[in-house]
Amino acid sequence: MQRVGGRACKYVLPVQSLFNYKEEIMKSLVEFFGCATKSLGTIAAPVLLSLQLLAQQPCGVSVNIIPAGKDTIQGPAGPVERCIYRVLLLNSRNDVYSVRFDPIASSTKIWAASVSPPSAASGTSSGSWWFQSWPAYPTSSTAYQIGSLYVSGPALHQFRVTFRNANEQTICWIVVVGQCETRDLGYQGGCLVPSINISTGFNPATGSVIPITPTSYDPNWIVISDPLPTTNEPRPASVITSYANVPGGCCWHGPLPGTQWIAVYNNPTNSTNGVYVFERCFCIEGRTRAVVELQVLADDIVDSILVCGRKMTNRTPNYTHNWFVTPPRIYRDTVNLQSGTCCIRVYVRNTNNFAFGLDISGSITTVPTVAPSLLADTCCSKSQCWIVGQKIHDLNCNGKIDQGEPPLSGWTITAIAGSNTYTATTGSDGWYSIQVPPGTYTLTEQVKPGFTPSTPSGGPFIVTIAQGQVLQYDFLNCTAQSPCDTIGEPRLDSACCQFTIPIFPVTSPTGVTQIQWSLSGGTMESITNFTGCNASYPNPYGQTSGTITFTPACTNSPMNLAMEVTPTTASGVVTLYLTIYHGPNKVCRDTLQLRCSRAPITKCDGLAVAPYIFNNLQQSWRTFTITNLKQPASPIKEVKISFNPMPCSPTYVWTGGGLKVDNGNRSWGYTTSGTPPYSQISMACPPAQSGSAPQGAAAINTVQFNLGVDYTCNWTGSVTLTVIHCDGDTCVLTYPNWCAKPSPKQCIIGPPIEISLGAATSPLRIARLLEVQVDTALVPGRPELHACNATVVPVSRGWDVVGVSIEDELTQDERESGRYRGWVGSAKLTKADAARWALVELQPCKQDTKPIKNPWILRATLASREARPDTPRVAITFYDADGNPIASDTAKAAMQVTSVPVEVVRPAGGTSGILQVVPNPAAEEVRVEYVLARPSEVTVEVCDLLGKCQLKAELGWMPAGTNSFGMSTADLPTGSYILRLRTSDGVLTAPLRIVR
Repeated sequence: MQRVGGRACKYVLPVQSLFNYKEEIMKSLVEFFGCATKSLGTIAAPVLLSLQLLAQQPCGVSVNIIPAGKDTIQGPAGPVERCIYRVLLLNSRNDVYSVRFDPIASSTKIWAASVSPPSAASGTSSGSWWFQSWPAYPTSSTAYQIGSLYVSGPALHQFRVTFRNANEQTICWIVVVGQCETRDLGYQGGCLVPSINISTGFNPATGSVIPITPTSYDPNWIVISDPLPTTNEPRPASVITSYANVPGGCCWHGPLPGTQWIAVYNNPTNSTNGVYVFERCFCIEGRTRAVVELQVLADDIVDSILVCGRKMTNRTPNYTHNWFVTPPRIYRDTVNLQSGTCCIRVYVRNTNNFAFGLDISGSITTVPTVAPSLLADTCCSKSQCWIVGQKIHDLNCNGKIDQGEPPLSGWTITAIAGSNTYTATTGSDGWYSIQVPPGTYTLTEQVKPGFTPSTPSGGPFIVTIAQGQVLQYDFLNCTAQSPCDTIGEPRLDSACCQFTIPIFPVTSPTGVTQIQWSLSGGTMESITNFTGCNASYPNPYGQTSGTITFTPACTNSPMNLAMEVTPTTASGVVTLYLTIYHGPNKVCRDTLQLRCSRAPITKCDGLAVAPYIFNNLQQSWRTFTITNLKQPASPIKEVKISFNPMPCSPTYVWTGGGLKVDNGNRSWGYTTSGTPPYSQISMACPPAQSGSAPQGAAAINTVQFNLGVDYTCNWTGSVTLTVIHCDGDTCVLTYPNWCAKPSPKQCIIGPPIEISLGAATSPLRIARLLEVQVDTALVPGRPELHACNATVVPVSRGWDVVGVSIEDELTQDERESGRYRGWVGSAKLTKADAARWALVELQPCKQDTKPIKNPWILRATLASREARPDTPRVAITFYDADGNPIASDTAKAAMQVTSVPVEVVRPAGGTSGILQVVPNPAAEEVRVEYVLARPSEVTVEVCDLLGKCQLKAELGWMPAGTNSFGMSTADLPTGSYILRLRTSDGVLTAPLRIVR
């Protein structure tokens, strides 16, 4: 007997039921807690919820269900309000494969279950629902979400939860209780509901997620605007698979629970940048106040979201990760809505010419104190049914769409039901879309002269469409056979500039025996035979013409040829000429233009600068040598020269001369070098004649010239060289810190400013590393070229130099013997304008003839305050004893690292990173200090520069915060290595040098 609130609640548990009658136990528990609930109201809930904590002790696994909100669906008998519970698993076992939920009360109904990582699936049978994972659910010291339950019925929602192993044997079971209650909404005038599920890829008419097929559409989310010139709007959005599921795709998370990704057409690839607008409308019976909440994933960016014309608030403005990965952005507002039709508009911007999509999990819910006044989508006067399709030119009249058959634009499609007529016109992509009420329609086309409907896909069609459906009907038409072969529309794989070209041969006694091809504006990389016929041809790589021979003659239709080309012009346009032979007597010819995307620049030109001495001339001169290193390769056609600031402007600027192109002298005078003089070198690209440009033919390898500034200008500044190639690519090179003053001592670099680069003042996000060799002509160098100091200055905007060092390649024995010169200088960081740079003391300024073992290696670490995709460039300048710059060049920091030494920058709060590796260089052992943003398993690896790992150790589960470990390096050969720490946040790396 238990007394609750002054009321006696009898609880009798038969002893034998402890072992044999589990159902008896459950019934007794329910009777007891039902009694307690009536006496105490919500006071009984903590008692109920505590059961799971007690139950988990014997078997090491438990769950908790947390109310996450409500939604409303259209059930078989009208609207149904559902509670949404997040299911959290606390697990210390390694054999839990499934978690099964059985409602205890008949009034509690589970409608659906959705899974979350790491769950693999959910299932149902006879009212029970379960979550299942393969392999087993992972162990964890904290609870994690495995999915969501959608439940209706009066409070309290009580479940028996059974945990099973891989053999479906019960490990143990517990009772959990959810404190949420739903109302029986009934019909309420046919469609009145307090909440609408407005998720993408969810159909409220069926209360289910729309399955993904090649013809899946969302009848409620509509595309009302896009930058694609070939489409008609409005039209229903396509329901698509995640880009992560597409071959060659990656990165997308989601879809969010209860949603699907949508796009403007039926796949996630999209090469057209611009703004796309999606719209979702619903109806309001009267003025009301409602909460609109959206979770949003997108590729690439959501510019804004409007509800009834009002801009919604992004509640996660500090998120900086990509929009297509979780956690999603959250938009939430409480809004006043007027009666009538209200629409949500989402403006999505595509910026990367690659993939595109939108995924929203959202709802609109009336404020609880106000009577329900939202109308379900099934009751809106604005219909939510669509008939869509495509109009295709059936080139071979076979009644089906073959690859390469082109669309037909400007055709009228009509849907008729009684006296109601709905029409649409096909766009330049051949697609049409008609929005209609539910009913039965006759769907026809207006056939144009010269065409006949194909059989069996030429229509007309009898279409019966229900609320919330989108049905697709394509119309195919063919024309009289052409006297010659027809070339279909080539399909481009933009990733490698490969075109699939469909050829529809004319019907003739003789098939295709030979195809001759030639290219203009490009070269052939490869040809792949997809014709289904036996073909032979020589290796076409690098060629501009060739022949394909078919033995026997090919009669297939279509004949598909895959041709991969490389454009040789800046436009990326390659013209393909085809001559098709049907035996010795019939010949057909055709011309196609293939448009390829320009390949990105992977490497830019090199710049070397050296002093040039004019005796008895009061001027400072430099020799500039540009080496054509650009990839993809192309001749240099133009060099534009600018000074910043302008020397002696406006009365005098600068002078020049000594132009050499590919080691040959070229004319470059006062009147042929641009305005101002000596500001431009202009050459002619092939096949133009060399005399058509002032400085002759374009440079294949090098461009060398001299520039001079008068000492009277008392000038210090930089020179920028803009190098333009024949393919249209441009490289910008900079020579910084040119000091053209009469006294060299006026050019000596001042002492650097000591600054703090701790995490509090420098929240740097990413780091990249560069290595350059210091020429032996500079260290030790000759008297006229003896480099005492060097500066490392970032050229790319947004990057700072945060670390610099010199590697002299000496072993410990060589260093102690004194046989070779070792680096004994220093490196200091300073700041100029907004960027940090470095000053390196290389060697004593007095001349010393002691040799160096190998060219010294200058290493620099660059970092930025935000994630940047570019490869930063730095200018490295060497100075003599008087502070005169004697050599300069630029280099790229291409090696990406995730951490840098602690004395340079410490990881900002909330991130993981390697703090320091000491000693470095090391001989016998090192100690590594690192920080973890969250608890994680840690693995350490030491790998050489070829990627081969020499050492590997498992550190196990490490806590958040600062950690350290020691490691023997006695077995590692002398050399350079990369130290890697693998954590749940990714891979952290740092350089490590071993010397002995």
